[in-house]
Amino acid sequence: MAEKYECILLRSDCGIEAEVCTFGARLKRLLVPDTDGKKRDVILGFDASEEYENDHGTYFGATVGRVANRIGGGHFTLEGKEYFLAKNDNGVNHLHGGNVGFDKRVWNVEKLSESAARFTYVSEDGEEGYPGKLAVSVTFSLEGRALQIEYRAKSDITTLCALTNHAYFNLDGDGGSACEHEIFIDADSMTIVDDELIPTGERLDLTKPENAAFGFLKPHTLGEYLDKGGELMEIANGGYDFSYNFAGGADESKPRATAYSRKSGIKMSVYTDLPSMQFYTGNFLDGFKGKAGQAYQKHAAFCMETQCDIADISQRTLKAGEEYNTRTRYEFDLL
Repeated sequence: MAEKYECILLRSDCGIEAEVCTFGARLKRLLVPDTDGKKRDVILGFDASEEYENDHGTYFGATVGRVANRIGGGHFTLEGKEYFLAKNDNGVNHLHGGNVGFDKRVWNVEKLSESAARFTYVSEDGEEGYPGKLAVSVTFSLEGRALQIEYRAKSDITTLCALTNHAYFNLDGDGGSACEHEIFIDADSMTIVDDELIPTGERLDLTKPENAAFGFLKPHTLGEYLDKGGELMEIANGGYDFSYNFAGGADESKPRATAYSRKSGIKMSVYTDLPSMQFYTGNFLDGFKGKAGQAYQKHAAFCMETQCDIADISQRTLKAGEEYNTRTRYEFDLL
């Protein structure tokens, strides 16, 4: 059966393969060899590209924007002018770019090599309520045992821009529970949110023992504290859906987060030039069918969405004529 949208297969010389798709500049498959040499698809999603048109609000593998995460009340003020956005999050707030965000747009694509492809899209002035004509490019490249995603953007008018990828990882490659994955996040604080998951401006000190349920500075399994986070975790529907602020700020020279599956032997390390990361544990997956008819249940995967400080609008602001440029690398090793 022919694909509705153009999909491109990328290969590295170390056996890693990635399939990327023009609908949403999306990472559709990511095949990584395990300790036995078997290739495991380590991200959730669907078999056919058109199935992503109704992705149950998951944003599986998509480039999200103009602004990833939430904007409280669906409005913001920039250079003295107030802008009103689509309220696609419970009719109250703005989420991941709006009703027709970048995840639902058809991008142009150019295959640069056997291991790299660049997606481009022009978001017109006023799209989803945002000011400025924004030209965006997202480049996926396989380098050895790593997948790198580089984002670039430029606007003719000062606007907001904060992009990320919304891949759901399960290093077992089977779409079952991810609760036994061992997680490390190099973050000494977490942004506190209200009952609508909007940042309050306060931070939770993750170095304090009483906040152990939220911290991953000492690696532990994803599921260890899932029922021990109290009201804050209940707000996130019984799991993690919080922005973690990296200790010492942005530093791409070292892994800022890792995940490890004893089942597959695959370890993933996240390198980024951004200062924060949204860690989400599939709290709203409810059993709908994905790849190969697999029913995706709650906590079947986790997202490591690198981003700016979501409580600071200045970090989301892109001045007219300036270039937005950031990158994240997911590196895979075997243990």
